Amino acid sequence: MDYIFLLISVICGATTSILAGFYDKKTSGISGDNSAVYNLILTATGMLCWCVSSLVEMSFTASVLPYSLGTGAFFACAMIGTTLAVKYGPVSLTSLFSQISLIGVSVYGIIFWNAPLNVWAITGIAAVILSIVLCFSGKEKEGNEKKINAKWLIFAAMSFVGNAGCSIIVKQQQLDFGGTNGSCTMFFALSFALIITAVVFIFSDKSGCKAAIKRAGYFPVAAGAGNFGLNFFVVLLATSSLSSNVVYPVIAVGGLAISMLASVLIFKEKLNVFRWLGIAIGAAATAVLSIGA
Repeated sequence: MDYIFLLISVICGATTSILAGFYDKKTSGISGDNSAVYNLILTATGMLCWCVSSLVEMSFTASVLPYSLGTGAFFACAMIGTTLAVKYGPVSLTSLFSQISLIGVSVYGIIFWNAPLNVWAITGIAAVILSIVLCFSGKEKEGNEKKINAKWLIFAAMSFVGNAGCSIIVKQQQLDFGGTNGSCTMFFALSFALIITAVVFIFSDKSGCKAAIKRAGYFPVAAGAGNFGLNFFVVLLATSSLSSNVVYPVIAVGGLAISMLASVLIFKEKLNVFRWLGIAIGAAATAVLSIGA
């Protein structure tokens, strides 16, 4: 059963970038800023899932609310960044930037959690830097509809910072509360994120909103459920017989591998040799950082 949970976690881990890519492809040609309604539906779905989970857990303390506010803000940042990065640039590199956000957790841990600066951390951080350099090297292949550009860089950075911030605050909350109140924290976090995405939606161009929901509204619902599923099953695996040194690298690298296959086979992205090498090294770096976390 543990391996089934691990497989589900890998699949859920790949959903964020892939489903955002499908949604963008499905709604291309529809007027308006349709990424805003995507993030609104995704966040609402995730909040409802965590609501059910928190009711089952039946634990609440007001002291988790500051953690929820921080997590919610970073979650909204990550989802908005990922959705817009996929809209303006390649799915493959967007997925990579989301995964290597673990470097932020590692650096934070070394500074604030007294985590050892061991060979795993040094190797992982160095590999991430090399991966990023390689991904921006070489000539862009012809035929790519979406190439690296200034807008993509900004939104990919938002995705990176958002994912790193979420991971840091959630881990801090678990450390401070002895592994309890996780569902409660996430429910209030997603509730706050929902407010942020709702505000963004209100001020967005909603001219094609109804058409986008009708044509592809199931993608953000699936993405929200997938995001919940990833976190939920990771919690279950934390108490399983599988070592965390196996679980986290498999989820990270497996999710990235699925995203790479989708970007090439479905979204028809063409990567030069440097980017393939950069993605491979980034995947290895993610595994190393996961082991050292």
